Amino acid sequence: MKESDYHKKWRLKNKEKWQASQRKWRQKNKKRFREYTRRYRAKHNLLDPFRLYKRAIKSKETRERLRHEIFVLLGNKCTSCGFFDRRALQIDHVNGGGNKERKLFRHGYYEKILDAIKEGVNKYQLLCANCNWIKRYEKKEENPIQCRPMGFAEAAVKLA
Repeated sequence: MKESDYHKKWRLKNKEKWQASQRKWRQKNKKRFREYTRRYRAKHNLLDPFRLYKRAIKSKETRERLRHEIFVLLGNKCTSCGFFDRRALQIDHVNGGGNKERKLFRHGYYEKILDAIKEGVNKYQLLCANCNWIKRYEKKEENPIQCRPMGFAEAAVKLA
């Protein structure tokens, strides 16, 4: 067994002891620890205060670009009623199962959809928000209790 493996196992087994010794060392060597931290942050580009903001902006731009490409490939309008305002258009799974797929491909979801459309897979369509909810209700893709319209008797009970 290598010495480094032994130390890893010891640290895992004695986590509290190891953390206490680390705290004690940092207290004794504040100046040295500060210098190490400064060098580490400079090396890994962690000194930029807008780093996370810039990453979020870049991610949003990438998402919008991919979404635009998908919309263009799917015809830029609702396949059911022809509505074309992009603010209300949604990418719909023809046979349902979108939630499962979204959870499976959390990162890179739009890339997966775009690749599938380019390969000729016909499991996606564009629907406006109204047509999408109507389809979900009619095909019972959502929990029927959440999707069911409230009847007159139920509305009266809620108001009372």
